[in-house]
Amino acid sequence: MITRYNNYLLILENINSIKELFKISILDVLEAVDIKRIELSIEIKNDTLEELKNDKNFKDKLKYKNLTYYSDIVYLKDIESFVDNTGGIKFLLLYNSNQNELSNPEYLILEISKKLSVYKIVDDFKKFYDKISNKTISIKSNNNEYVYITSNGGLEWNNKNIQTQDDVIFKNVLTANEMYNLINRSKYEIVS
Repeated sequence: MITRYNNYLLILENINSIKELFKISILDVLEAVDIKRIELSIEIKNDTLEELKNDKNFKDKLKYKNLTYYSDIVYLKDIESFVDNTGGIKFLLLYNSNQNELSNPEYLILEISKKLSVYKIVDDFKKFYDKISNKTISIKSNNNEYVYITSNGGLEWNNKNIQTQDDVIFKNVLTANEMYNLINRSKYEIVS
C-alpha cells in the first residue's frame, strides 16, 4: 500500500513539473486573447468577488446597464490549466441581459490577491480557455519529430503524428507522468 502511495506522490510531482514548464501568467493570457482592462462605469466598492456577487447595489447597477451574470465565480484552481495561480485567481463573467450563458460574455471581473479588475472581452472567450489549458510540444528523437497536444492542462497528451507513434515510448496518448519521463530524456521544443 505504501508503494502505491509513493508512486502516486511521484506522479503528482511529475504533473506539477510539467505545469511548471508551461506556466503562464493570467495577464499574459488576457493580452494574448484580446481581453482589455477597462474602467466599468459601475463603481465597485467590494474587495472580493464573493462580496461583490452578494452586493444588492451591484446587482441593481448591472441590471441598469443591461448586464447580468449566470454562473458562479470560477476558481482557477478548479480548472486544469497552466496558469500560475499565485494569489488565488478567480473570475466572474458578465453577459448582456438579453443573451444566455452560452453566448460570449461581455466582461470579466478578475480577482487576484483580493484586488478586482474589470476586462472587456473583445474576442471569442473560448480562446481564453484554450490558452490556459492547451499546449503543444514537439519532441525530437532519432530523426523523427513527435508532436503532442494537450487540452486538459497536461493530464493527457495526444500524438498528432499518427504515422510516427509506437506502442512503447511514443504512444498515441501519454499520461502526464509518461510525458514528464519522455521530455526528461529527449530534446523538445514548446510550440505553443
